[in-house]
Amino acid sequence: MPYKFKDDGSHIIKPLARKIYFIVGCLTIARPLVSFLLFGQVGIMDYLNMVLGAFMIWGINKNGIYKILRWYKERQLRKFDNDWR
Repeated sequence: MPYKFKDDGSHIIKPLARKIYFIVGCLTIARPLVSFLLFGQVGIMDYLNMVLGAFMIWGINKNGIYKILRWYKERQLRKFDNDWR
């Protein structure tokens, strides 16, 4: 997102928790690959888990989830303010 926030939200999640979420995201992405190597089949939920794992890594390490929520709340406030005037 090109919009720069004054507050990026990096203080919300502690560094140890950020590392744990990163490891869990990597394991979530790697699980379907291991499942394919062991059993030779991958289901639709495995693909969904890979996407959600990548989203979690992006959302936690790059503060993406915070940016999305902040943009949404600012949009709601602007809309409410315009309706009030």
